[in-house]
Amino acid sequence: MPRAALARMGSVDTNDETIRELRRLVEVIDDTVVQLERVRRRAQEIEQRRLAGDRYRVIVEAEERPLIVESLSEVLDRLSVAAGAFRRAEAVALAREGWTHERIGQFFGVTRQRIGSLIGRENWR
Repeated sequence: MPRAALARMGSVDTNDETIRELRRLVEVIDDTVVQLERVRRRAQEIEQRRLAGDRYRVIVEAEERPLIVESLSEVLDRLSVAAGAFRRAEAVALAREGWTHERIGQFFGVTRQRIGSLIGRENWR
């Protein structure tokens, strides 16, 4: 039997933690795209105002909240949390399927000790 077919054998719970976290990550990515488009438009507006001769202090005083840097920080925070939750769920799933902490660490580019602290022994057995 081909290796790919062997890898697909078994029933799949389409609502498992990894799938839930992946779906959540995709939602955050979609929201991020919308938010970054707003940030891009605001950045272009600031550039246009500056090129038209406005002083930075006038531009900044007129800027609405959240500021560009505030929006970017929020986006990065949300992406980091969602990506971390997905990474943890994926690591747990790989451990349940027999991967060692060492192998998972190699896959993610971190140490086996980091994987151990990421998934915790009681969370996946």
